[in-house]
Amino acid sequence: RDVFVAKLDNSGSFNWARGGGSTGVDQGIGIAHNPLGGAVVTGRFSSTMTFGSNSITSQGNDDIFVLSVNGGGPEKWLESAGSALADERGRSVAIDNQGNAYVVGFYKGTADFSGTTLTSAGQRDVFLSKYNNDGALNWVRSGGGSGDDKGYDVATNEQGYVYIAGYARATATFGASSFTSVGGRDHFVAVYDFLG
Repeated sequence: RDVFVAKLDNSGSFNWARGGGSTGVDQGIGIAHNPLGGAVVTGRFSSTMTFGSNSITSQGNDDIFVLSVNGGGPEKWLESAGSALADERGRSVAIDNQGNAYVVGFYKGTADFSGTTLTSAGQRDVFLSKYNNDGALNWVRSGGGSGDDKGYDVATNEQGYVYIAGYARATATFGASSFTSVGGRDHFVAVYDFLG
C-alpha cells in the first residue's frame, strides 16, 4: 500500500494526483487544506518512504509521517516521528490561518519528534504536534496515562485555540488536568492554545 494525494476542483473535476511510499504498508489517514496553498497529510509508513524528492526512514515498525504538498501537487516537505519498538499513527491534521499544521495521533514507548523525545506514561499515549509552514517542529505535547489512549481528531479556531478529541482509559493527564474513565474507553476533548 502506498500513499496518494489527489486534488479535485469545486465542480469535481480532476486536477492532479501524486503518490509515494515504501516497500511496506503506508497509509494516508488525515488531510487538511492549507489556506496559504496546498495541503498537509498525515498517516503511517514503514521502512523508507519516498515522496517526490524527499525520503524518510522509520525507526521501527510503523511511524508517523507528515507531508506538505504545494497547490500544484509537488511535495513541499516531509517529516517523520516515532519509536523503535511500537506502531505509531498520525490520525488527523488541522491548519490555522498562518499555515501552521497541528497533527494528532498516538505513540507508544519513547518516540522522537524532530529531536524532541516523548515517553508514554503506559501503553499508547496521545500526541499533538505543531509544524510551521516550512516543516519545522514548533512544539509537541503528550497526554494520557497508564491505559491505552489515542487521539483521533484535531481542529483550530480563529482565536488560535487547538481542540483534540479521542479516547482514554484509566486516569489520563493532559497538561495540568486529569480525569478518570468511568469504565473502559471514555471520550475526551482537550484544548490547547497556539503556544501549546
